Amino acid sequence: MIKKAILPLLLLATGAALVVQVGAKDQFDDKKFRDLLMERAENNSGMIQLDEDIIKELLRRAGMPSGEVENFGARQLLEFFSEGGQGLDLMPGLMQLSETDLDALEKQYFDLVDAHKPSTKNAAKSTVAFYTGDQLLVMGTIVSKDGHILTKASDFKKVSGKVMCDPGDGKRVPARIIDTFNKHDLALVKINRQNLTPVRFYTGELPAIGAFLTASGPVNEEPLGIGVLSVHPRSLNSADRAFLGIGLEAADDGIRVTRLLPDTAAERAGIRQGDIITQLDGKKYGSVPEFINAVSKREPGDEVEVNTLRNDMENSYHIKLGRRPDIDRRHPEGRFERMNSMGTRLSDRRDGYPQALQHDIPIEPEMVGGPVVDLNGHVLGINIARAGRVKTYAIPSKTLMAVLNEAKLSDAQVSAKSTQPDVERERLIQKLDQAKQQAEQAAKAANKAQLEVQRVQKLLDAHKE
Repeated sequence: MIKKAILPLLLLATGAALVVQVGAKDQFDDKKFRDLLMERAENNSGMIQLDEDIIKELLRRAGMPSGEVENFGARQLLEFFSEGGQGLDLMPGLMQLSETDLDALEKQYFDLVDAHKPSTKNAAKSTVAFYTGDQLLVMGTIVSKDGHILTKASDFKKVSGKVMCDPGDGKRVPARIIDTFNKHDLALVKINRQNLTPVRFYTGELPAIGAFLTASGPVNEEPLGIGVLSVHPRSLNSADRAFLGIGLEAADDGIRVTRLLPDTAAERAGIRQGDIITQLDGKKYGSVPEFINAVSKREPGDEVEVNTLRNDMENSYHIKLGRRPDIDRRHPEGRFERMNSMGTRLSDRRDGYPQALQHDIPIEPEMVGGPVVDLNGHVLGINIARAGRVKTYAIPSKTLMAVLNEAKLSDAQVSAKSTQPDVERERLIQKLDQAKQQAEQAAKAANKAQLEVQRVQKLLDAHKE
């Protein structure tokens, strides 16, 4: 397993997305570069996503000559931010890396990708790709043996020409929509193909926040991306979403309030920028995603108790949660939207879902529609939108099963019902695996003991002679 401290650098080294936590302004030495980074982090809980092109753009804007910037590859960029390079003072906290470290990181990344292949093996058999001409349009997830597929409706419907589906064998067939579920942005598509492999949706307990997830490509291709679970399923309808009205970053004693939106529940209650939130309803939270996830489980109008520290003084606030303002739709060309999409292509529709889980796998908009799985291969849902630099939404499996029941397709319904987790069966399978491992270890120990017996017997026989 790759240590968390080196994972951000590892991802940059291989050209993938880089997520770093931006520290306080006084930690940066170069003002221009610092301001650019802080601008990117604003409105996103102190987190920014960088890739090679974006870093080059920021370096150029910070005054580095374009010719010098263009000569930077992934390895040069890493060296710039390590081993005493110029960038070390600009982004504190990055590890100092030697040439050996860089080679090890590259190897570890590909080892990480290989390690995720078993997770997506089964889901890949249920993943298809839709094309318009030679252009990938969107992906889809097989839900019945006779050719019913769920996909992102708004992307599928945006083309007027023929849409073709590659079910995994390279032989494309026409695809047509037979039903839509607009509130989820889902379409049920039919292709003329039999004996497909339906997905097995998992509706058991979800992994903890921060658990690794991956997105499957069609057939046996490598995972489309690797990321972590950011927020458990919750409503993305503004009217349904509880809202405090604060920006946050991790702090030693809790979670620091970095930004306070005017006329919101937090401001009206008396919370101020710089306060350290120590507890929410009597529970401590050590990370921003965990705190956000806890708030998201509440509803507008719910009352919560928030404990804070300000100048070493403890304060307690009873706050009635408000409703989340629809920032993107009110200000589609505003600063929030520009920052959210900087360096990233976003899905046209990316909000308003009744239920969605959030992760940070950096897939392109045309790669949504396929399954997202955990390390055990459980299909937790279908990716539905790339919504930000570090934000991808997926419709959870429980919601998808309800959609299939609504569709009233017998074949699809059977597939959905058969995926209900059998807890006892899974427990027995796990117990059987453990017993097999114990038996294998016992056999090895017995074989080793027998060899030792034979060795000692030979020594004994030789001694008698």
